[in-house]
Amino acid sequence: MKRVAVGAAIAVSAIFAPASAASSPGVSAQDENYLQNSAAGDSFEIKGGELALQKSQNPQVRALATTLIRDHKKSLHEAKGLARALRIPKVQNRPTPSQAWELRQLQAKPGGDFDKQYANLEVSDHHQDIEEAKFEAKKGSSGAVRTAAKKELPTRAKHLTLSRIALQAAGG
Repeated sequence: MKRVAVGAAIAVSAIFAPASAASSPGVSAQDENYLQNSAAGDSFEIKGGELALQKSQNPQVRALATTLIRDHKKSLHEAKGLARALRIPKVQNRPTPSQAWELRQLQAKPGGDFDKQYANLEVSDHHQDIEEAKFEAKKGSSGAVRTAAKKELPTRAKHLTLSRIALQAAGG
């Protein structure tokens, strides 16, 4: 069983890591935190998107929510798979307490106020996500995690652009 798990970790490293990376995954606390935070962020985005589909009538906000749900479900699946392969303890698939609080605040907002706050939250959240991914891509110890962070950057940039469009459409 141990041999299979090690083989899976090496295989994932080979898929996600550049050719120059070591074959041993070498996961630091920073790498583990990045994957844990990324998974929590994915869950937050999924739940926020689902809330937006329930509450918003704005087509741009709904389009943003649909894209975020789709992309973050994929990202969550990939983060959990990578964490398993690298033997990182169970990755949580729920928002952090502060993210859950933000979702409750959003839930209380009516119509147009909801749209503005949701889109504004997505703009600031994706700015932060991009910075975190850039940092991990440069400073992470695991080639697999660094490569995963680099791979996420174009999607995060797309989400930031869509969030700005939705914010403008919502009057923000």
